Amino acid sequence: MAKKIQGTVIVLILCLCGYLVYQMYGEDVIYLIKNKMETEKAAETEPQEESSETAQEKKEKLPGYFHAGKAGRAPVVKNQGEFGTCWAVASSSALESALLPGKHQIFSADHIAAKNAYGKDVEEGGAYIMSMSYLAGWLGPVTEEEDPYGDGYSPDGLSPVCHVQEMQLLREKDITSVKELVFQCGVIQSSFYMDMENSGHSSVYYNEFEHAYCYDGDKEANHDVLIIGWDDAYPREGFSIDVKKDGFDETVEPLLAERINYSVTNGVPFFVDSFKFLSRNPKLLLSVIEELLAKGTTFATCNYYLTNGHVERRKNVIKAAHNEKEFRKHLTNLNGISPSHRKILIGIREELNGNR
Repeated sequence: MAKKIQGTVIVLILCLCGYLVYQMYGEDVIYLIKNKMETEKAAETEPQEESSETAQEKKEKLPGYFHAGKAGRAPVVKNQGEFGTCWAVASSSALESALLPGKHQIFSADHIAAKNAYGKDVEEGGAYIMSMSYLAGWLGPVTEEEDPYGDGYSPDGLSPVCHVQEMQLLREKDITSVKELVFQCGVIQSSFYMDMENSGHSSVYYNEFEHAYCYDGDKEANHDVLIIGWDDAYPREGFSIDVKKDGFDETVEPLLAERINYSVTNGVPFFVDSFKFLSRNPKLLLSVIEELLAKGTTFATCNYYLTNGHVERRKNVIKAAHNEKEFRKHLTNLNGISPSHRKILIGIREELNGNR
């Protein structure tokens, strides 16, 4: 088994990318142990160069929009119901995301809430520190099948199906580090103040039409959630309160610039599922489309096909995808589009399926 956890493990953000070691000694585990030992040995013998990468350079490497589901790392959606177990539900889901897309496992939030050695009732609420002790002590996790959620019973004697080897805590409001971990490792657990007890309640901080919540007060956090991605260009008008700063940035990021250059240089159509996946900033969106069309490059989404001087729209427009499964399904929908548009969707689909 891998090296014992050294020192006190502190948890808020359950970033476990590559450090979950299964109890059953399979080839994957042997590889992880071997890789870890070789890395540590190299660290002892070779001098380590101090990274000179600045926070701004790290920020510039990240896309303006990212959704972990697009990388196949979105866990299943769970409902905590009437119990004060948001912290346990978030922890279990973050663990699941850390294993994706390689392993699909649903962990029991019920077991985290009931068997964490703190002795609190599930209706009393909890905190990430309780998940910390539970996971650091290897009391779990166990599967949802072994201990189903919400039945009021958590059996004794269950053994953890994996052992957590590393967990990380980030500084408050370290947005760049949060993005890096979501981008590299999947969803992460966080906390904020929520003044709605359930989905049936309303709030001055919640815009039900945009499904956007923003609290700018000084009350302490009382609810745990998952950060699954970000959108730097989300307009502040989408919130119900007056937000003084929005995410609009009209500069073309390096990753986007690379995609534009690749399409223009190689004569390859520039494709995104929908306009909003490129940017929610209309000025940036239009500037990118204008640049592509001016250079003779086709711009296409699942609904629209644009060339310089020509625009086509799908007869029956389909909604934007929210995950990879929906995106792939969109690529198979060839109804109501022209042969040229159809050719692009088929090409993207074949590329994703590895036929190219």
